[in-house]
Amino acid sequence: VFTNYTHVRSLDEFSSNVKQMEMALERTRRRAVASIAQANAELRRAEAEYEEEKDRLAWVEGEVAKARITAPLDGMVLYASSVSRRWDSDDGRIEVGTSVPERREIIYLPTADSYNADISVPEVNLNKLEIGQSATVRVDAIAGEVFRGRVTSISPVADSRSRWMNPNLKQYDVSLELDPSEATFRNGMSCRVEIVVERYSDTLFVPVQSVVQYQGQTVVYRVEEGHVVPAPVEIGLDNNLFVRVISGVEEGDTILMTPPLSESREEESSREEEDFEELEELEPPDLETEVDSLTDSDREGLSAVVPSGGPAGGRG
Repeated sequence: VFTNYTHVRSLDEFSSNVKQMEMALERTRRRAVASIAQANAELRRAEAEYEEEKDRLAWVEGEVAKARITAPLDGMVLYASSVSRRWDSDDGRIEVGTSVPERREIIYLPTADSYNADISVPEVNLNKLEIGQSATVRVDAIAGEVFRGRVTSISPVADSRSRWMNPNLKQYDVSLELDPSEATFRNGMSCRVEIVVERYSDTLFVPVQSVVQYQGQTVVYRVEEGHVVPAPVEIGLDNNLFVRVISGVEEGDTILMTPPLSESREEESSREEEDFEELEELEPPDLETEVDSLTDSDREGLSAVVPSGGPAGGRG
């Protein structure tokens, strides 16, 4: 009985237990693999969050560091609003808690090593300027001194600040770098600048007011044998006082500083004088007769108008 039945049953039971244990082991192994994969995914997610938070921390620390402005050198600090040329500027000084928009100028750190002169040039003279041109600068506060400089920048757009004073006037900002000098400059000093466009060692020139346009030609009025005649000329550059004459007149010629009126203008002036004389000779109308035919209310209205309507008052 033991050999045929009990032993066989025991072997079957043990074999079944082995299979159950093997299946349980396989399930455990698979659960372990799934858990490891999930743990690795969680690890990668945590590492990504860590790197993201680390980058954010670095950005915040950078923003905090930017909030502190450190001067690169010792010196005087100027508020940008105190040296601004805008008469309508309402920026005011920077204070604690003030919101600062992007690219807004806050302060200046002037240095004593070099100075610039900022000027405005009308558009009519802009085509005469080039980078590197030499210039002379006279500072009002330093009388008798003449300083040298050169053009370093020319604004490509017109200065919008001038539109409030004159919408038709377009001026361009030009910056000049002054040569090193032992003079004591101060920021904001007023100065006068002369930019050298061309140099002529020997040339002929006349006052600018003596050159006019006549019948589509540029002329000066020259005195020839006691008569004034227009002489066509070819002109060059001017400096607002004198203009260079390339051809048309010679040294020693006598010209008029103020060109004479044309014949048509003289005739027009003569007619105006004759009309004014005839107007003065006219007798005023008999207003008394007209007033008598009006009512009292009309008389009062007419009397308020008559004093400004006489012959002498009619010419404006």
